[in-house]
Amino acid sequence: SWQRMLVLRALAAESLVSAKGSLRHVAFLVMGPSAAKPNPTALPPMESLGDSAGRKRHRYVLCAGCSLCSRWPPDYEQHSTEAAVAVTASTALRVLSAARGRQKLAKLRRKRRKLHLHVHTMTLQALGDGVDGSDALEFDADADLEELPAAEESLFDVQGAEEPVRTRSAQVIQLRLTSEQRYQEVLRLVEIYLPKFDIVNMMYALRVCSRSVQQNRNLKRRIQFDNAFVPLFNTLKKQVLSRTNNNVPPSLLTGMLRSCATLSIFDIELFSEVVADATQRMAIYSNNDIAYVVLSLGVLRQKPNAAFMQTLVRELRARLDQRISCRNLSQIVTGMMRLGIRDDRVMKSVSEHLLGADLSLCDDNSLVHLALGFSKLLYLDERIFDALGERIVASVEALSTDQLVKASLAYASVAQVLPESHFVMESLLECIIELRQHDFSNEELVSIALAVSKFQQLTDASLNNRVDDRNLYHTSVQMSTTERMIVDQMEIRSLESFSTSQLIRLIRSLLRLRLRDGDVLSGVASLLAENAAELRMVDISQALYIYGKFRFVHIPFVTAMLGEIKRRGLLEEMSTESLAILAHGLARCYVLDEEFMGQIAAKISSQRRRCSEQELTMVMWSMATLGVKKNTEVLANACMEDVLKRSTRYNPLEISTICWAFAVLSSGRCALWALGVLLMDGFWNQNF
Repeated sequence: SWQRMLVLRALAAESLVSAKGSLRHVAFLVMGPSAAKPNPTALPPMESLGDSAGRKRHRYVLCAGCSLCSRWPPDYEQHSTEAAVAVTASTALRVLSAARGRQKLAKLRRKRRKLHLHVHTMTLQALGDGVDGSDALEFDADADLEELPAAEESLFDVQGAEEPVRTRSAQVIQLRLTSEQRYQEVLRLVEIYLPKFDIVNMMYALRVCSRSVQQNRNLKRRIQFDNAFVPLFNTLKKQVLSRTNNNVPPSLLTGMLRSCATLSIFDIELFSEVVADATQRMAIYSNNDIAYVVLSLGVLRQKPNAAFMQTLVRELRARLDQRISCRNLSQIVTGMMRLGIRDDRVMKSVSEHLLGADLSLCDDNSLVHLALGFSKLLYLDERIFDALGERIVASVEALSTDQLVKASLAYASVAQVLPESHFVMESLLECIIELRQHDFSNEELVSIALAVSKFQQLTDASLNNRVDDRNLYHTSVQMSTTERMIVDQMEIRSLESFSTSQLIRLIRSLLRLRLRDGDVLSGVASLLAENAAELRMVDISQALYIYGKFRFVHIPFVTAMLGEIKRRGLLEEMSTESLAILAHGLARCYVLDEEFMGQIAAKISSQRRRCSEQELTMVMWSMATLGVKKNTEVLANACMEDVLKRSTRYNPLEISTICWAFAVLSSGRCALWALGVLLMDGFWNQNF
């Protein structure tokens, strides 16, 4: 009717016009049910949401038996039909412009006297996403790779799809949700009013939960198994799957995908639906939507199908000619890095676009993530690394500790292939040592140590600085400035403040740096022995291998590790790689447990087809070094047979090592296998 249309237009005009022409307040106009006077007994409390938001008190105007105040329950029965029409004015806000509102304001105000209209004002801060959008969410920081911050955007992007029609109860529920800041209160509303939630309400509740996880990672498991969250996710999933693709806005689908990625929730049906929709309608997806789809899949390590990648490449190439932000490009590269997908077409298109763009307009966070993504994907274009490096070095003092860590990891990985980029790593280390070494957290210090050790290792390899094994390690007297900084920080912070996984990564860094500090190694070994029950299976094998490489025998540590393996029965669960590393570490420490090593030999013999050439060589060398007798003859025969069948895959060092170990372990009855190896084609032509 003309009255309803007038209500919507009056609402838009009243909300868009202010003293300075800016959108300061949103007015919800409610038409009275009749010409009768409003019922004073049905009024809400005499205060407005502006007071609770810390704004100036607004003069309260009586409403005709209805209020959109968040303190009123969504199932209030006195809402009239005209009121239900009026509260859908969020659609009108995006249609009418401020200029048109000013032109018709005077005429509409004259006509208001003929209608029973009452205004209740609320601030945008109180309304939140239900009207004009709110702060978008950030992906949570992970242990090995932190995600990029999201741009501010509204809950809906109406390009290509209409905003879902909102019911009266859903509008009121949205106000209740936006007024709550804690996820517990939101889930309490979900538990009570879930049947009245529409897809927008459920999406907003999911985003509040993901925002809480970003602020505190320890809440993730608690939210995942909450009694109200489980039905919320299941209901949202059913609604998304039941709708046709064209009826769901792309931003809603990508927002849901981002929230699920933050909460570490993967549902194959839901993700397949979103990926299929993105493949079909990627042309109407915004740049942010495309970036968030790729990044969300990367966070959850779920590789998309080939059709999606083809569509992504085609769409990305088409959009690179237009204005696409550096942040979106960094999110796409980061997502592909997490997925382990290196598409040279995408990498080349992105790098060429960045080389032609003005990198001074890009934020530091995006530049660091681009460098890290290119290095992890081994897309080693010297031009792009030089361009990114110059920009990073120019703002090195303004980088956060997290960005310094990522930049160090990126340029340490390319030290051998791109020696021209050494100046970037040296500038980063200079800033870290002189200005920021006390600002890093324990996790960041461990990452810095890994980056420094990898940079040193690859630099020596690029210069062909091969060191004899007998002179492999140096003492604290011969430390460099960077190595001294790492050791000093470990002493200042005390080893007890590091977790067990951090301690293992620290001694791995010392191994790469060829730094054998007895006090540090002894202290770490004692802490690992005390906390052996907390170690993972892979941590135990790696710790024994590292101490074996150091040739540092700490009896309580070795005893605790072997005892934990036997207590938990980890030998049955270990992979062939872990078994080879474990055996090699014990052999390096010259620790012989006949029964234990015999079990390793038996398991490797039964799984030799799954073993790589290096793993078989490591196990054979370990058994021969320790002189193990149990089950080793069977292992020796199996290894020699494998050498005969896959001789082209073994290098000369591996063949010679296996032949030596075979001579030590086998008896005279197995000489035919050795004879077959010695007489095979091309054996004596190898470069031994």
